[in-house]
Amino acid sequence: MLARAFSDYRGELCDMTPANVVMWRGYYGTELSWRSTPRGGRLLLIRYAVDPDIDPDGFPDGRARAYAHSYAYACPKVFYDGDVPSGGAIAHTDEVKEALLSLIADGARFFCCISWDERALILSLCPGAEVWQDRDWNDYVYDAEKMISLGGKHLAGQRNHINKFKTLYPDWHTEEIGEDNIPAARAFLDSYYVGLAAEGRTEAVFDAERRAANEVLAHWREYGQEGILLYAGNTVAAFTFGEVTAGMLDIHIEKADRAFEGAYPMVFREFAARFAGRVTTVNREEDCGEPGLRQSKLSYHPIRLAEKYNLVI
Repeated sequence: MLARAFSDYRGELCDMTPANVVMWRGYYGTELSWRSTPRGGRLLLIRYAVDPDIDPDGFPDGRARAYAHSYAYACPKVFYDGDVPSGGAIAHTDEVKEALLSLIADGARFFCCISWDERALILSLCPGAEVWQDRDWNDYVYDAEKMISLGGKHLAGQRNHINKFKTLYPDWHTEEIGEDNIPAARAFLDSYYVGLAAEGRTEAVFDAERRAANEVLAHWREYGQEGILLYAGNTVAAFTFGEVTAGMLDIHIEKADRAFEGAYPMVFREFAARFAGRVTTVNREEDCGEPGLRQSKLSYHPIRLAEKYNLVI
């Protein structure tokens, strides 16, 4: 059902993909509600619990009012059985407007994970709303063909890293994730997060990410993901998985053992290549404000950053 709800979503935000909505539900306190629209469509409402530890008075702008609320809401999604992708910015806009007005009438004031077009729609209804966005949480969107070919001088560094990996590990290979190798994927993840802890990286988000990734592996068929393991000989060097939504590949998890030089660009390129002809863009999600991650993602020259907006009415 979630896959249908997002099948025509054009906002390019990783937060609005089926797996991300479900796998991060514990961390964000996500609640889903399904309803019927007056015209016989299906309406998806998503709300998130606002972290009670956030001090609203610590912000000088609209965030002070936003974080005083108990919940934040995503823009409603409407779909019909048998829908043909419209290619429009927001599917069934009139019914989305009606759903927004109903939410606002019921007390919704804080909206988050909002795309540019959804932002414009909400502002058309509530022109006095205060809007902000945080660069740390914007998604990196790339041209899929360029990520597969890695052509041109500006991507020479990535090609060099991949060639280095191939030279160092001539017996490298990849395996599509399935029931037979999920134990290997779980063992790799366990080792990866143990390594983070040893480096002093014990932030709660890493524990949440570990639990989310392990849940997907434990329910691989139900989540409907695609993924690969990258091997250097008989050893797992990297692991990744993601899903396709409206012609965009969203990579939810991408982890590598840095002891294997070039493993990160290698697993990314090999995974992207599996979607040749199936997608036009690749979303590698946000950098969370980490300088090293930002530098790495910028080095691939994204075609744009998908901005995530927050609004408080």
